[in-house]
Amino acid sequence: MDPNAVIEGYLAKKSYQRNDARVESIDEMALRLRAGAEVAVTNVFADYNPDEGPSSYAESYAHLKKWVHGSLDLYRDELMSLLFPVFVHSYLDLVAKGFTDEAKAFLAAHVRDHNETNAAEIIQLSAVTHPQHVMQNKLASMYRKNKVNIKLSAYGFELLIRFLQESKLMLLLALVNEFLCIEIREAKTGVAAAAGDAGAGAQAGSLVGLSQAQLDSMVSKHKVLWGAFPPLDAAEALLEPVPKKRAVASAQGKPVSQPVPDLDRVPLPPVPELAELQSFQEVRERLAVSAEALPSVCIYTWLNTHDQLSSLSFSANGALMAAGFEDSTLTVCDLEGHGFAAYNAELPPVPASRLRFVGHSSSVFATSIAPDGRYVLSGAADGVVRLWSLETRSCLVSYTAHTFPIWDVDASPLGAYFATASHDTTARIFATSHPTALRVCVGHLSDVDCVRFHPNGNYVATGSSDRTARLWDVQTGECVRVFVGHKGGVGALAFSPDGRYLATGSDDSTVTMWDIGSGEAVQTFASHRAPVYSLAFSHDSNIIASGGADKTVRLFDAAAEPSRHGGPKQALRVLYTKATPVMALRFTPVNILLAGGRFTMGHS
Repeated sequence: MDPNAVIEGYLAKKSYQRNDARVESIDEMALRLRAGAEVAVTNVFADYNPDEGPSSYAESYAHLKKWVHGSLDLYRDELMSLLFPVFVHSYLDLVAKGFTDEAKAFLAAHVRDHNETNAAEIIQLSAVTHPQHVMQNKLASMYRKNKVNIKLSAYGFELLIRFLQESKLMLLLALVNEFLCIEIREAKTGVAAAAGDAGAGAQAGSLVGLSQAQLDSMVSKHKVLWGAFPPLDAAEALLEPVPKKRAVASAQGKPVSQPVPDLDRVPLPPVPELAELQSFQEVRERLAVSAEALPSVCIYTWLNTHDQLSSLSFSANGALMAAGFEDSTLTVCDLEGHGFAAYNAELPPVPASRLRFVGHSSSVFATSIAPDGRYVLSGAADGVVRLWSLETRSCLVSYTAHTFPIWDVDASPLGAYFATASHDTTARIFATSHPTALRVCVGHLSDVDCVRFHPNGNYVATGSSDRTARLWDVQTGECVRVFVGHKGGVGALAFSPDGRYLATGSDDSTVTMWDIGSGEAVQTFASHRAPVYSLAFSHDSNIIASGGADKTVRLFDAAAEPSRHGGPKQALRVLYTKATPVMALRFTPVNILLAGGRFTMGHS
């Protein structure tokens, strides 16, 4: 006798009905949840409009924190991204409602949980102690006016919703509904899961002023023409082939053609024939560098600056160094020791091969030397950019660029243009022949701290205190990429000479390399012990050099394949200075690395 038939007969007598429905698998449930995630978020969160007392904030947050830390290892990391945004908005809500004492107690009780990764923001939040401060403080206003992007897996999202509903945490539901933008991502397995989790973790908790859907549509809408111009390819052909561990490839591993912009897409002056010949000669003399043959490094240390040195830069050929000082002066050094005699034979050589320029009315925070080495740009706290001539040894033009301090300036590698970064949260693009900005790049939520031109001159990258980097089209002024992932402000940028990659250095002590075509992170390097101040690619794009506040120069293998587990990579070599934070880096045309900074003995 069939036992299944006996059981079915017994169940039929008890009036049970047969149900042939199949149990839904985890993957199927995840797909269903992802398809209806947007509706689910709205339906669940919009039904709550709580009116809670001050004690509820501390109780609700403590309950959420306990639940997150006790969740499954598989989902704990992504759920952890919820804690800091909820912590910030709980504190700001208490302050805005006038519960000052309760807000201070809440901050003191939970500040240790976030000090390691968000110390700078905690310091700014602690200054918000009055309801008026909530909208006046830059950081607080940024959080209140923009939603934080949170990426969760489908099942992680299901766990969160179930927890909030069953615990009846109405206050947290309201905060999540108003200030968080939750994006459901696809579940992955194996190596893809490791890479996907690393990428999602990098973007979790990001505050960019745009939703994830807008970021995704930006990539599909704007094709970045990152290829180098044919003259550069012709020059590279004169050099003996340098073995590279990774060819230019798409995300699927297939080689991709370089999308080169038209030569007249951005109007450019003609390149002198003599300059082209000199460029070819430099390429022929270039040293090949790689992980097996690291470059030589030469560091210039400024002594007795009394902490007045505020900016530093090198010329493209490595012959000049420009330094800005807080006493509003600019100093340009001839590193070859010719006393600037080559620029104007009618003027006498300069003693000690140094020129000192006076003209700004405040600290000079930014310097950049034009690609031909004949001009120097300087930006200052007075909001003015000045163009100095090494031929006449005087200021030629003064550009009223911003009404707030200028933190960085960069000359286009093809000449004729320069870009500025400012405290007013904008970057601006100028033509040297025009007194006002041609393009104003608006989108960052905080100070724009650094700016760099793409090698083909058609794009500009910016790094900001809002923890993001952005790529802007010079022709249209539009933002075409947003790079999200750092846990601190982005203070250093560098493009690979082939134009394919952008490296960003952050206050979180990491360096990330991005594919500007897809907008995705390619590799992360974690080796520094303090903020990263400067970055440079070798001319063959094999090596990334970084300098930082930890007084070191570190060399990374940019040509290596990403690690299978998706974790950060360490430096190939660490070069220690005695007491010099490295403010500037530059590879010379023959691939010798120049570094510079001020001597800071006795300072931490």
